[in-house]
Order: sequence, then structure tokens, then C-alpha cells
Amino acid sequence: MRNIFTVVGTILLVAGIALIFFFIQNKNAGSDASLTQAGSASAAVAVPFERIANGVRSTVKERVNYAISSSGQMAELWTLLDKSGVPPAIDFNRQMVIAVFAGEKPAVGYGISVSKVTDADQRLVTVTLQNPEGTCTSKSSNTAPYEIIVVPIAPLPLAHQDTSATVACPK
Repeated sequence: MRNIFTVVGTILLVAGIALIFFFIQNKNAGSDASLTQAGSASAAVAVPFERIANGVRSTVKERVNYAISSSGQMAELWTLLDKSGVPPAIDFNRQMVIAVFAGEKPAVGYGISVSKVTDADQRLVTVTLQNPEGTCTSKSSNTAPYEIIVVPIAPLPLAHQDTSATVACPK
């Protein structure tokens, strides 16, 4: 009976996070091109951002991004991470949080980071997915990389563009 409550609780938590979900990587390669073209109608302006957390252990199994706009949502997000304690204080009247997750990976060496954020016709979040060179089999361990940033609030729709980089296997 306790296992049923655990499963139901996990499902409800994921469903709550899904409600704040703002975009998922589209498996159709043409979608990123259309996002870039839509943002090119006016000059893009760099948006300052602050990294507040990153790591390789989360409970998020798939590649996903979230926009967080309240303390309650932030508390839910924090439960998905390898962090203890309470999340950092964010002024949600002036700022929002963007969380990017790479999903579960079969070995060390994978990573994810926000490379830049720009505003034009939309707020474009450029995400770099790091993939290890070769197979990195000497250090085989499942990981689930993530990064969380804080940006100023803007009245623009959110979009993302994924890029990839190959990195050397960690020693």
C-alpha cells in the first residue's frame, strides 16, 4: 500500500511540474530552424543570467526544459535535484527561473548548460548539450545532467535552440 502512495505521489509531482512546462525538445529537426528564423526579424539583445545550480544527478529521465515563476514551483523543482536544503530565494516579481535537463545518460561525460539567452521577437534560450568523445566506458555510471538559471522577467514567448559539443572523457 505504501508503494502505491509513493508511485501516486511521484506521478502527481511530475504532473505538477508538467503544468509549468514551457517547451520540450521537438524531435523534428525543422523546429529549431523555424525558431531561429522567427527570432531573426529584429536584432537580438543579450539577456544577463545567473547560474544558480547545476549537476549530474536529477530524477528527470527525458530531455526537458521548465520555466518557473513562483516559489511553489521552485520548491517542486528542487525536489527533482541532487540538492539538499531549501532552494535559493528568488524575487518572482522581477525574475524567473529556467531549468534545463539533459535526461538520463548511460555514462559520465554528458552535460547540459545554457550558453546564452537573447531577446528579439521571443526570448531564445540557447542550450548546449555536451556529449563525451568516444564511449567513456572506464567510468560507466548513469547520470541525469541539469542546469538552472535566473533571468529577468520579459513579456516575450519562450523558445529554445539546442546545440551540441563534444568533450573529452573525464579522468
